[in-house]
Parts: sequence; C-alpha cells; structure tokens
Amino acid sequence: MLKNAQKNNQGDQLMYIQKLKLKFFATAAMLIPLGLFSQNVTIASPDFNTCESTFNDTNPIGQYADNENETITVCADGDPILNFYFIGFDLGEGDVLEIFDGNSTAAPSLGAFTGTDLANQNVTSTNPEGCLTLQWTSDASGVGDFGAIISCGPPCNHPIISSTIVGDEGNPLLLCVGEEFTLDASGTIFIGDAILESFVWDFGDDNLNTTSWPQVTHGFSEPGSYVLTLQVIDSTGCESLNPLDRVVYVSTTPSFTASTDPQVICVDGEALVVGSVTPTPYNNTPTVDFGDGIYIPDNEGCFQDTLTINGYDPGATIQDISEIESLYASLEHTYLTDITIAFICPNGSVLSVYSQQGVCGDVDLGEPVPADDGAPGDGIVYTWTPDTTYPTLAEACSEPDYTFDGTDSGNNLIAANYASEDPWENLIGCPFNGPWIIQVCDIVGADDGWIFEWGVTFNAEEGSIPLSFTPSFGTGCDSTYWSGNFIDNADPLCDSIWVVPTEGGTQTYTYNAIDNFGCLYTNSIDVIVIPKPDANAGEDVWYCGSNINLEGTVENGVPNQNYAYSWSPAELFNNPNTQNPVFVAGIDTVTTVYMTTYWTEDENCSATDSLNVNLPLLPLTGDLERMFPCTFELPYTVFTTEQNQTGVTYQWSFTNSDTTIVDFGNDPSAVYDQAGTFTVVYFEPNCGLSVSQEIIVTPQVCEILIPNIMTPNGDGDNDSFNVAGISFFDGSLLQVYNRWGNIVHEDPDYNGKWAATEVADGTYYYILTVNENGQEKKYSGSLTIVR
Repeated sequence: MLKNAQKNNQGDQLMYIQKLKLKFFATAAMLIPLGLFSQNVTIASPDFNTCESTFNDTNPIGQYADNENETITVCADGDPILNFYFIGFDLGEGDVLEIFDGNSTAAPSLGAFTGTDLANQNVTSTNPEGCLTLQWTSDASGVGDFGAIISCGPPCNHPIISSTIVGDEGNPLLLCVGEEFTLDASGTIFIGDAILESFVWDFGDDNLNTTSWPQVTHGFSEPGSYVLTLQVIDSTGCESLNPLDRVVYVSTTPSFTASTDPQVICVDGEALVVGSVTPTPYNNTPTVDFGDGIYIPDNEGCFQDTLTINGYDPGATIQDISEIESLYASLEHTYLTDITIAFICPNGSVLSVYSQQGVCGDVDLGEPVPADDGAPGDGIVYTWTPDTTYPTLAEACSEPDYTFDGTDSGNNLIAANYASEDPWENLIGCPFNGPWIIQVCDIVGADDGWIFEWGVTFNAEEGSIPLSFTPSFGTGCDSTYWSGNFIDNADPLCDSIWVVPTEGGTQTYTYNAIDNFGCLYTNSIDVIVIPKPDANAGEDVWYCGSNINLEGTVENGVPNQNYAYSWSPAELFNNPNTQNPVFVAGIDTVTTVYMTTYWTEDENCSATDSLNVNLPLLPLTGDLERMFPCTFELPYTVFTTEQNQTGVTYQWSFTNSDTTIVDFGNDPSAVYDQAGTFTVVYFEPNCGLSVSQEIIVTPQVCEILIPNIMTPNGDGDNDSFNVAGISFFDGSLLQVYNRWGNIVHEDPDYNGKWAATEVADGTYYYILTVNENGQEKKYSGSLTIVR
C-alpha cells in the first residue's frame, strides 16, 4: 500500500514525523519513527547523551508490562537544554512516570505524571547540565504505553491538528469522481500565545492548498485512493506532529454487460432485458519509479531514499513476518563487494539485506556501465521475501546458478527472490504507516551505481485501510435497476425485466447501478420495436379476361426487416405466397381477395387488407333517333343517354349524302348543323369494351293545323282541341271566348291539347299566339263543341 512517495538524498533535512499516521490508545503499541534520528532508546536503556533520538517504554512494539521499575538519565549532547516531546502518553491506572530536572532522582521533581498527563506535551530541562532523569514504575495491573521525541534547544509547543470531514466521519471516505467534500480544521489547537502561521493541505493527487483555512473543499477528477495530510506551522515556527489520518476512496467506473432477447420485437411483443455490473478494482502498488534513476556516487557514504506509506489504521504494526510480502529494488552497481543495502522502517528498525562481502568480488548488480562516469546502466529488480528458497546475495555470488556473464569482466546476479542477511523479525513491531527508507552505502572507491525503482509490499489486512479497493453493488433494487418505457415486470434482483412496448420505434432501456460509494453509473441498450404492418393490397382491379398482376405492400415497413405475404382464396392465384401474385382465375361475378402480411420473425405481427376484382359493364345505349326540328337554330346538339359508370368515352362520326365527319371528340354529345346519321361508339373505362349506336337526324315540317270542331264525348275521336305542330313552338298562348266575348279558357303555355271540360256545347272563338323564331304570330277562328 503506497501513496505520497517522498525522496531525499543523504543530508536532506526531512521531518518524517510530519507524515506519521499515529494515534495512541490504551491497547495500542507505542510506535516512534526514527527516520533520520540516530538512536531509538527505551526507559530500560543505559544512561546516554543525545540531541536526536526517539524514546519509548520498555516495549516499543507493544504495551509495557506489570511491575516494572526503571530509571534512566538522558543529557543533552553539547547543548544546555534537553527536551522530551511526548507524542503519546497513555498509562494504566496506578502507573507513574516521574521526571527530575537533573542527572539523578535527587534533582528537583518536575512532576509525577499519570494517565494522559503528558500527551502532546514538552518536558524541558532547566539545569546547567541539560539533563533529565526519568523514573518509571508500573503496578501489578493495567498497562499502557508512552513515547517521546528527544531534542536539544528550546522546546516546540507543537500545534495539535484536529480535522474532520464535514458531514461524514467514515474512514475511508467514499466519494464519486467530481464529488466535493469539505475538511474542517477549526479544532486545531495552538499552544500558549501561538497562532497559525502557515499550513499545507495535501490531497494526495498533486494538488496542494495553502490559502483555505480552517475549511477547504476539494474533489477528485480521477478514481483512486488518496491520503489526506495537513501540515500546520504556528507563529513560533513549531510544526504539527500528529497526522490528519484520513483516506479517501474515489469510485472506479464499473464494467457492464447488457443483453436483450430478442433485440427486435413487434408491437405488443415481449423481450427479456438483462443487465449485470462488475466493479472495477483499484490497485495501488507500492513502488517508486525514479524515471532515469537516482545516482549512487562512488565512495561518498550512504545514500538514502524515503517512501512514505499511508493507509493503515493509526498505530497498526507488523505483528508477524507473514504480513510482509516483499522489499524490492531495481539496481545496478559495479562490484557488489563495494556496497551495503538495508531497509529502515518508520520506527528506525533496520533490516540489512546485504552487507559488504569480499566473497562477491567482481559480481555486479544489474548491468552497469563499467566506467565510473555517472552514466546509468540497466537495472535488474532484486526482491527480498521472508519465505524465499533462494540464498542471500552474498551466498548467491559464488553460485553459478544465480549469475550470468555481464557487461563487466565478472558475473552479474540474476533477478530473483533473495533471502535477507538480517532476520526478518527485526521488522516485527514496525509501523505500516510512515517513512520507509532504503539505504545504500558505497564504502569502497572506484565504482558507482544507480537505483531506478524500489518499494515495500504488505500482506497485512487486519488494522489496515488498504489503498487498493473494489467498490461493491448490492443485490436489491436500490442498487441495480432498469428504467425505460413499457416495462412489464422486474425480477426480485431488478437485473432483468420483461418489456412489452405498445408503440413502434427504438426503445432505450437504461441499466442503473449505484455502488456502495453512492455513485450512479448507467449503461443503455436499445430494443427495436417493429410496428404492426400497415397492409395494403392495392386498389380494386378489373378482370378483362386475362391474368392480373397484383402488388401488395407494407406501408410502414421497417428497413432491413423481412415480411411474408399470403393471398386468399389461394386457388385464384398461381403464386399466393408472394408479395406480387398473379390472379389467374376466370370469374363471372365481383370477387373479393385478401392479402395477409406478417413480420417473418413473429407471425402474430400481422395485418390483412382486401381488394375487389370487378367485372366490366357495357355502356348504356338508348333511343337516340330524332327529327330535324322546325325551330332549329343552327348548330344543334345530339346527346347520348346517362351512363351506368364513370369514365365512359365516346367516339362520334357523322355522314349524309354530302359530308363525312369523324372528329367530334369523346364527349357524350355532338354538335352539328345538318341532317344526317351520327354514329357513336361507347368505350367502358376499365377493359376497353365498346358498343355503338346510330342517331338519325331528319328534317321536320313545322306546320300548325287548327281544328274548328271537337266532340268531347269520350269516343277517342276529336275529344280535345288538338293543334297539330304546336309542340315545335315553346311558350304558345291559347285564349278561348264565348259568343258574348268572355274568356272561358286561357293557357299561357299551351301544349297542343284542351279537353273543354269547363264549357257547354256551342260555338266559341279562339286566339292562338305562337312564338315563331322570336316573332309572335296570331291565329284565330271559331270552334264548335258538340257532345
């Protein structure tokens, strides 16, 4: 588990303690990191002088024991002031640490401290010798732990960070990409009159904030695990030592699978839509890649590089060597006999994996450049694991199975999982969190080398907040569910649904997945819905005695989809199961045929349409013979009779002794100015059948004959006053008078007959006014009525 790697060359002043992730509990081991501190002592160590050490109770990797009684004197090394800063102090009930301001218990007592009295407190000498004596006693029950950092000079009253995430106390904090959160450090404690001087929020994503206090808001643009740190410096120049101790996981985008069976359905059909989601793990492997490498100069002492590991519970320590997976480094160096290689854990414990061995002679690490000119060669990854069957580097030097001919005059060690020279138990009690150091010392002149990459990996699970994680999805409908139209029902897991669309078109269904981070991810799949066919058998047709080619269509057919056709009655067709059949039967009555079409993937996705096969009608003919009228005004018009169907066309011709004309158009009438014979041919519109008829137009004598007697006795002879020829003249006026001059009958539209039923026998007088070609002509005379 690795994040926030830091590196320093020998001599760099790096306060590792600022990156620690430590909290102290009654049941937790007291862990003090050494980093660059030269010593790590306990209350049971002999008296010593120092200005740079860590200090623990009798058990640096666990709790002290009952019934302890220890005394130690520590003096400043060349400085008049000695200071203990207790980064942790949590004693069992009845246990006491008394501190004296001098080099013995006879010096003035600075206090007898119990419980958590000294947590985050300084104890400083005031005597000329710069010494403090500590007397420790534990009773027979109840244990705890304590630890301090020893330094010289006036003490720092280190500010104590107190930071929370607004609205969420989870650790790790689970976020979505782009989701913002707010850190609040308003609870940070400044000692005495000190105030805030500066601060650095480090979010672990290459983003720092030095302007937002006491709250800062941040969001992450990429999935991953991020360790949040905060460094505070007060107005006296003292730095915070306790960690922020928060980890953030940012959800990874999952992978989806989605399917629909079938993918194309008909309206009112059904499809099963199934989805699943697989979370994407986020893997954070401890490694430091230096790019072109870090140079190890020749014979210039010890080179150190630091890797800060975070992500485990505060105070979590290595309890068993099985929790260490490996230490590894990509190296190249000429002459292995020149160097030593060691790893230092955060509490200062050292694991020397290789110490200078003369037996290694000309054996090289990696494939170095032979000349000592600072040019990098090629690194080989060497790994040290607790359970390896391989020998140590020193043992492998003389074994041909572990070497190969290299670029120099000697052999090169192969990449393998080597054993450590020091026992792995040296790292028991080391904190997981904090600065891990690789130290390479070049103590013989003539050759240099390079480190290209190194790292630490753990197998530990208990007590850790690993920086690798995998989001999860629940099994309920609040975690995964489908959305879309026409969903019929969902199964209990909400990962599959039946859809029954009632509309055609493309229906989109979205699979929604909400992980345990609360992040919503979606994946969509389309179901193509074929509409019910809009069948069109075509227009009605006419059977004219020969085969008929029909053409059916699906008006709303979907591209790239296939449709089947069936015509009935099947016996009327030579190929009834095609889109364009041939009607072959002879019929003697109007016949209805049907076309059924369906989508080939679903016979229920169908529709039917019909058309009539009609028989043609011959046009009507009538009595078209007429006389040439005496009142005729040229030209005159000859008409046919009203027809039994629309679309009948006509072909006229005319002949007499002088003229033959065949061009009168195809109207139902002909116009001409002579007597003669018209011939008209009638054509019906569907099959082109025809009939013909002649119309004879003859001259007519237009003479009016007026009788002078009538005998209306019902014998059928002279029963009415009948004027022959009056029908040739429209609008004639008949007036009848008796002998005294009185009108007894008047008809303004006389049609040529008068029954005289309203008068008695006798002699009467008439006046007949006739409209002859626009001129009135009067006829008069006497009429005798005898019954």
